[in-house]
Amino acid sequence: MNSSLQHFFFAQVGAKQLARIRVLIGVAILFQLSGVYGILAWWESIIWFPLHTFGDESVYRLAWYVMPYEWFERLPIPSLALYGWLENILFYGTILWTIGFFSRISGSAVFLLYAYFFLVSQLSYHHHTFLTLLVLGVLVVAPSHRYLSVDSLIHSYAPQTVIYRQRLLQILVSIIYFFAGAAKLIHQWWNGRMIEKIMLERDLPSVTYALSTYPQIAPIVSYIIIFTLFFLSFAFRHRKTKYFALVVGICFHIGIEFFLDIGTFSYIMGVLYLAFWKEEEETSH
Repeated sequence: MNSSLQHFFFAQVGAKQLARIRVLIGVAILFQLSGVYGILAWWESIIWFPLHTFGDESVYRLAWYVMPYEWFERLPIPSLALYGWLENILFYGTILWTIGFFSRISGSAVFLLYAYFFLVSQLSYHHHTFLTLLVLGVLVVAPSHRYLSVDSLIHSYAPQTVIYRQRLLQILVSIIYFFAGAAKLIHQWWNGRMIEKIMLERDLPSVTYALSTYPQIAPIVSYIIIFTLFFLSFAFRHRKTKYFALVVGICFHIGIEFFLDIGTFSYIMGVLYLAFWKEEEETSH
């Protein structure tokens, strides 16, 4: 294997960054499972610990929206009571994984339950949920429990790991931004109608006034969003642009938090930025 490619994927790196990512991703998932849609939009949240998706039998329609693929149809549909119990297990299992208690067991349980909820019904089939599932998969098999965990207080772990786990998270960030931008290369985005519809759903008087008074704002915002997504898909991989990309990314997701309603997506993406840092300082050459 080429030496530079080998170093890119298999260099030794400190395990602390994976631990930080594990803790913050765990907090973001707990936000999601508690009904906290965002810090800046806390007034729109209905907070429960945990939040149960279905309140009673009258709204429990899981079997109506089974995934339209033969393999997924074989997944058993739980009763409403069992579904609620599984949500409880997922919530408390996420707490255990976040604090790093029996990390391998609790993390595996969280990943499997999260995957089950994602695959059993189209009601939860969102690409943001799929993103969280992929990140969970990487972190559960990675040694993210070696720091900032109860396990690390009980056991002694090697301080370093192989960097390819962190690289997988980096590649995931780039893929998400690139295809998010590519998906918006359609007429409804170019003319601003899609972003205008999304922003009006927030029902903010100032936004409604601005869009109705200055209709050219929506297309301009669309262009900025598309350009930003493509820029972020590449900029983090270059030392000269990644600090600027960090600023752009933070501003971009703050804007999403204010004007769009897409749950904890911005928090998870912000946490994944950590995968691009500490690499130079911790890598052993």
